Amino acid sequence: MPSEELLAIPGIGPTSAQALSDAGFDSLAALETATVEDLVAVPGFGPSRARTLLSRIDKRADAREEAILKLTAKRKLAKFEAKKARKKAKSAKSKKKRAKWKAAAGKLDRKAKKLAARIDALKGE
Repeated sequence: MPSEELLAIPGIGPTSAQALSDAGFDSLAALETATVEDLVAVPGFGPSRARTLLSRIDKRADAREEAILKLTAKRKLAKFEAKKARKKAKSAKSKKKRAKWKAAAGKLDRKAKKLAARIDALKGE
């Protein structure tokens, strides 16, 4: 049974995914290191199809890296804003304002944690 990871690649159906799996390319990571010559050895893959597949995998990797960079920037900003909110909470004169800034810091901390989880999920692909 071919992996869902292979089936998620545009242009790869169950038959192609099974052929790739049988040839040892059972994951996206395995395909990322493949060459055109490696893929041409797989039944059903000629040079043109192999180049197209590798191009799609490269674009997917580039998009993943770009998403990781954007999420990392958002996470850093959330952490910075949380730190700023905690500082304002310490210097606030009234209990109401302290509570407001503490709540804002907590919300930003949760946002940073969610972003970290999304980054880890993308890195794990």
